[in-house]
Amino acid sequence: HGNGKGKCFAWTEVEGKRGSCEIASCIISYICSLPLSVTEVILFSDCCSGQNRNRFMFTGILYALSKCPHIQKVQQKFLVPGHTEMEVDSIHSAIETAQKGIDVYTEYDWLNLIRLARRHKPYQVIHLDHTFFYDVKQMTEAPSINPHCNSNGEKVRWKDICNIEYTPDVVKCHYDFDEEFMIIQVKRIVTRQNCGLQPKQLYDGRLLISKEKKG
Repeated sequence: HGNGKGKCFAWTEVEGKRGSCEIASCIISYICSLPLSVTEVILFSDCCSGQNRNRFMFTGILYALSKCPHIQKVQQKFLVPGHTEMEVDSIHSAIETAQKGIDVYTEYDWLNLIRLARRHKPYQVIHLDHTFFYDVKQMTEAPSINPHCNSNGEKVRWKDICNIEYTPDVVKCHYDFDEEFMIIQVKRIVTRQNCGLQPKQLYDGRLLISKEKKG
């Protein structure tokens, strides 16, 4: 948050993995939790194609826009590889420092440790289970979504995108901040009333721990 607060989403490996669906579900929840006074959101992401810079996150943010009428624009900016230190890294550092010399036995020990890793303005911890996560990959196949071509008729090069600008009616991107925006095509105009996205739950139940880890 711009107010200096930190929000941490936490779950164990039996409740979910760490892929694009899980990360997109957290972003959807975060955007939809913002107060009505917030109309624009800027997200800063690293360039991990498995979690942040892909068409599944694209779909997740479109879905968040459809659910939140007060949000007029979302920008997702990707940091240059090798220069990806950002504010969230200070949270990770604080948690690592707080854990030194402390034995952690349960997930609840971790939750308390994360929450109190910063004494001033303790972090807000959102404890998740498997029912929280959307199957964003399935939503990407919706008739209204086609995040494959830009307005020039070219295939979208997801790994090269440096900025995406989302609004309820159009999505634009570019590969260089000095270039003009290109529109990412959709089969139908994405509107709040008819975005064509019907999310399903990602997991039917809790996940199993591998035999290697149990042994």
